[in-house]
Amino acid sequence: MQFYFLLNTVMLSRLVFCFKDEPITVKKLYLATAFQIIALCLFQPNALLLVLFIITIILNLFVYYFERKIKNINLVRLLSFITYFLSYGLFTSSSFGMEFNNGLLINLLSLKNYFFFLTNIGQINWLALSIIITAVLFLINEANILIRYFFELFSLTPINKLSGDVAEIDSKEYTAGRIIGMLERTLIFFFLLADQYAAIGFIIAAKGFTRFKELDDRNFAEYVLVGTFFSALTAILVTLLIKTILPK
Repeated sequence: MQFYFLLNTVMLSRLVFCFKDEPITVKKLYLATAFQIIALCLFQPNALLLVLFIITIILNLFVYYFERKIKNINLVRLLSFITYFLSYGLFTSSSFGMEFNNGLLINLLSLKNYFFFLTNIGQINWLALSIIITAVLFLINEANILIRYFFELFSLTPINKLSGDVAEIDSKEYTAGRIIGMLERTLIFFFLLADQYAAIGFIIAAKGFTRFKELDDRNFAEYVLVGTFFSALTAILVTLLIKTILPK
């Protein structure tokens, strides 16, 4: 539970990367770091927590620095996520055993006495909910970073036939494409989770329909096709993994 909570906190803070391929700004760096630090305050105060505070701050500073030094920003973001994943996995393992501050959590749960919509909060399976949130957050942003890095690594960005340069894509179209990808992976995840496999074909067909005229350009068609398959494959693999670790 502690691992998923920390990972979800980081992925929520990394949503600032969603629609930007430029280096993170100082303001967003402060906001992301503050959000992560506040979440860490829910844990039992000890030397281990202090170490995690320091690691979190240093890692965010490294991201800020290397995004300005390394041309491939998506590689920096991908490696930083892997570092977070491994660090939190280590600190929440049985060897270290980071624990929530139970006194603070009890006080927070007492809020259900003042808000009617929190009445049944104690009946929620928090572990299962945290795992599902982890999958959704990964598919929304981290998978997008992975796909972007994949395209850059294998030079799969569409090429302009006239100039031979990388084709320029309208910023609105680019943003819309990212949103479509996020929705596509999220819908595939929930449909697979509900064992509605036939719905995947409908999602992919709907995406192809919106790009129908643009698919006359072979380079762009290949770009969309590879992106769609890789995006769907990511969602399928994540769903299969989540199904194996969800509590029965």
